[in-house]
Amino acid sequence: MTRWLIAAATAGFITVAAASIYAASNAPDGSWVPGSGSRGIILPRDAELAATNGNALLVDVREPDEIQHGAPLGANASFPFRLDGSRDEDFVAEMVGVVRGKLDTKIIRLCATGVRSAAARDLLLDHGFENVKSLVGGFVAWQRDGLPIVAGRSQAGR
Repeated sequence: MTRWLIAAATAGFITVAAASIYAASNAPDGSWVPGSGSRGIILPRDAELAATNGNALLVDVREPDEIQHGAPLGANASFPFRLDGSRDEDFVAEMVGVVRGKLDTKIIRLCATGVRSAAARDLLLDHGFENVKSLVGGFVAWQRDGLPIVAGRSQAGR
C-alpha cells in the first residue's frame, strides 16, 4: 500500500511539474507551438484538440494487449515501443513509413503513463524527426480527463 501511495504521489507531482513546463510550449487552441528545445510534452486535452483539428498525428506506442482494453479515439496504433531498445530500428523505420518520409510531421506519442512515449519521442528526435511530443500521463491521463475512447480496438492495419 505504501509503495502505491508513493507512486501515485510521484505521478501526481510529475503531472503538475510537466504541466508547468508545458504551459509555455503549447497554444490554448491546440495549435502547435514549438517549446524551448525540441523535446516537448503535451497535455491530454490539448493533444486531443490538436489531433482532432488535424494539427498533429496521435500515435499509440502500447503493446497490442494494452490497446485491446481501449485507445484514444483517432489514435493510430504503431509498432509497439520497448524501453529495452530491442526494436528501435524497426520502430524508427515504421515511423518513417507512417509519415511517408516527412520528418517534420507533427506527432504526439502516447503510451500507458507517458514513460515509453517520452523515450519513443527522444528516439525519433535523435533520428531526425523534428516535431514530436509525448502525452503527459499517457492513456491513464487521457481516461482521467474523460476524453473519447474506442473500446476493444486491435492493431490490425497498423
